[in-house]
Amino acid sequence: MASILSKERSRYHRSGWSVVATIAPAGASLATTAGSLATPSRLQMESRLASEAEVTHTPSPGERQTTMIGTAAASTEEAHLAAPPRGKIRAPSAPSWDILADAFENIHAQRTLELEFALPFRECYRFALLREGDWLCDQTVRWHRDMLQALWAKQFKGVNQRSEKPLAVFSETWKGYWPAIRMVADVLQPALIRSQKYDEHSFINACVEEFLNSVVHFELSQSQPGSTVLQRMIDVVLDLTYYHPLGVAPLAKIYDLLGLFFRILEGICGERGDNLFDEAVGSVYLEPVRRFYESEAARLVPACSAFEFCNAAKRRMLEEEWRCHNILPPCMGDKVKLLIVETVIRPYINQVLRRDSSGIESLLSNASVRELAIIYETVATAGEEKQGLQLVFRNWIMSSGSNLQPQRDTSSDTAVCGAIPAYAWTMGMMRLERKAEDIVRRAFRSDEKLEADVSLGISNLVRQEGAAQYLSEVLNDELARGRPHRISRRARDYRSLLN
Repeated sequence: MASILSKERSRYHRSGWSVVATIAPAGASLATTAGSLATPSRLQMESRLASEAEVTHTPSPGERQTTMIGTAAASTEEAHLAAPPRGKIRAPSAPSWDILADAFENIHAQRTLELEFALPFRECYRFALLREGDWLCDQTVRWHRDMLQALWAKQFKGVNQRSEKPLAVFSETWKGYWPAIRMVADVLQPALIRSQKYDEHSFINACVEEFLNSVVHFELSQSQPGSTVLQRMIDVVLDLTYYHPLGVAPLAKIYDLLGLFFRILEGICGERGDNLFDEAVGSVYLEPVRRFYESEAARLVPACSAFEFCNAAKRRMLEEEWRCHNILPPCMGDKVKLLIVETVIRPYINQVLRRDSSGIESLLSNASVRELAIIYETVATAGEEKQGLQLVFRNWIMSSGSNLQPQRDTSSDTAVCGAIPAYAWTMGMMRLERKAEDIVRRAFRSDEKLEADVSLGISNLVRQEGAAQYLSEVLNDELARGRPHRISRRARDYRSLLN
C-alpha cells in the first residue's frame, strides 16, 4: 500500500495534487478511516486552471516548440491530455459523471480504502477545464438528494417503530453523512474553484440542506400521507416520553438518543435562520403534544378535585421543564409550557375551582398551606385575574365569620369570656383575620388582591347586625376595668371600620 501511494504522489506532485491515505482500525468512523485529501493552495489551482483553459494558436515555423499546459506535465498521460507537441490543442476527452458518482457512493459507504482517488480527481479536473463546475456541483447536490431518499427508505424498512431503533438509525446516518460530504467537497475542489455559484462552504451547506429537506419532506410510505422521516421520529419521541415512558431500553440510552436527535436538527436549522427550527420541526412536534394534553385535560377535569387537577398540571410543567433541559432544545421550553397553559389550565381552571369550592374551603379551614400554594401557583401560571380563587376565598371568609354571629344563648362563651359573649365574638374575628392573613402570606405569596379580600371580608363581617353592639360591650368593659386590653384595642380598630 505504501509503495502504491508513493507512486501516486510522485505522479501528481508536479501537477499540484497529493493523495494521502491513512489506514485506521476497522470499525472506526468515516472521519478517521477515510483517506484525507490534501489539495494545493487556491492560488496555485486558479493559476493552473487559467493557463490550461487558454486556447493557443498554431505556432509559426520559427516558433516550433512544445506547448505545455499549466506549469508541468506529471506523466505521459497528462501531457497527452493537456498539450500535444504541435498544432492546435485538442480538447480533452469528455468527462464521465458515472466515475464521480461511483466515487461518491464509495465515500458515503465508508469504502474509501478501496477507492482510487486518481480517477475522480481527473474527471473533476476535466469538468473544470470545460467550465462546467456549476453543473457538476448542482448534479452532486441532486445526487445527494436521491441518495438520501433511498437511504431513508432502506434504513426504516422493517424497523420496530415502538423502540429506540429509529433514533439510533437517524444518529448513525448523520454521523456518516457529515464527514462524507466534507470529503466530497475535497474531491470537487477544481470545480469549486471555477464555480460561479459555489464555494466549499456553500456547497457543504447545500448538502446539509438536502439532508434537512429529506428529513422534513420525504415520505417513507406513499400509502400513508404525512409519514415523513421527521414525523416518524417524533412519533417515536412521543411514544417513548409520553405514552410509554419506560420503554424497552434503559432510560438513559433513550434520553441520550432523543437529545441527540433534536440537537442535530437544531444545529442544522441554526445555521440557516432563527425561526427555521420552529417552522420545520417545532410545529410538527407541538401539534401531537397538544392533542396529548387535550386528552389529558378531558380526563382530569371531570374526575379530579381542584388540588388534584392543579397538582397534575404542575407535574406536567415540571416534566416539560426537565425535557427542555435534557431532550428538547432550550428554544422549545417556553412554547411547550405555553401549550400546557392554553390547553389544560386556562380553559378549565375557573370551572374546576367553582365545582370544588367546598374542597378548597376545607383546605382553607385546615390551613393546608402546601396544597393551597399549588392551587395558587397553577392559577397564577394561567395569567388569569384569579377571579375564581378570589371568589372562593371571599366566600370562605364570610362563611367562617357567619359562625361567629352574636347569639343570645351565650352559655358556651361563659367559661372563655367571663360571661361576656362580645369577647368571644371579637376573639373569633381576630383568629379568622390572622388565619386569612397567614394563608395569603405563606400560600398566596402575599398577593395584593387577596390581601385586599381579607380586609374587605373583615369589614363586611363587622357591619353585620349585632356586631356593633358586641364591639361596644368590649369597649365599655375596657372603661370599667380602667386599663386597655389587646382584645379591646382590636375591637376599637373594628369599630373604626363602621365609620
